[in-house]
Amino acid sequence: MRWRLSLASSALGLASLFVISFAALSGRAAIDAGWSLLTTADTSSTFDGYNWTGVPLGTFDFGHGAVSVGAVDTIILRENTITVSGGSSALLPVALQLESVQTVDPAGDHLFATLHSSQLSGSSMTANWNAPNTPTTFSDHLLVSFDVRLGSLTVPIIMPHQLLDMSVTSQPWSHVPTGNAPLINGVDYLLNGVDTSADFWPGGPGGQLVHNTGNGHHVVYVFGDNAPDYDVNDPDYTAPPVDNIPPPDGIDVVPEAATAVPALLATVGVLGATLCRGLRHRKP
Repeated sequence: MRWRLSLASSALGLASLFVISFAALSGRAAIDAGWSLLTTADTSSTFDGYNWTGVPLGTFDFGHGAVSVGAVDTIILRENTITVSGGSSALLPVALQLESVQTVDPAGDHLFATLHSSQLSGSSMTANWNAPNTPTTFSDHLLVSFDVRLGSLTVPIIMPHQLLDMSVTSQPWSHVPTGNAPLINGVDYLLNGVDTSADFWPGGPGGQLVHNTGNGHHVVYVFGDNAPDYDVNDPDYTAPPVDNIPPPDGIDVVPEAATAVPALLATVGVLGATLCRGLRHRKP
């Protein structure tokens, strides 16, 4: 009886070892769900006839209180874990703050783009690798719904629900952070709680990433100046869960086909807003 139990225990142990080894060799959970924190390159982003620069978020709440993100102005949530090469994850824009480089009226006002409260479904990415720790390329498609304001980030919206449809194809990625990336445990760093083997850092040399749009491009870097590493040992910080992350509070996701989105920053819209502004300030 003891011999039979010993044999059964040995067989179970070998089976467990085989399963663990197979999971490691197959590259299981090569990219965990998490966030990409991006900084728009000064003046080189352009769409709809304007150049754009980022407006730093300063802080952002990933689900357990606001933490510093420094100069980061764009944040993309990767909602699902990718377990096989060629696998995919849904993406969701969760933060965006841009300012036009050019002024748009005699008063010297700039346009400001902020994320709309609801986002279209349909944004996604795929990633490839040759082995569990040998990343190759990724591609993505982002549908970003945003509002346009005239003069600042907080004034009333003049053009709601604009669409930025952009993508990248066959760009490099890495498990290792690039440059002075803002490392936040459980957000973009140490997603598996142990090491960087399940982290995702997009972009080539220097961390640059160029998303092409129908009439321009959004150039970002995967780091943020003045964005210090968050102290992962701080007792007040609890890392959010990073497997199949739901949309944050305050951002609704609607089916892509269910919403008709107007053209980006239509020139007539800008002229109309400028005319209205002039009429408001005209003396009787």
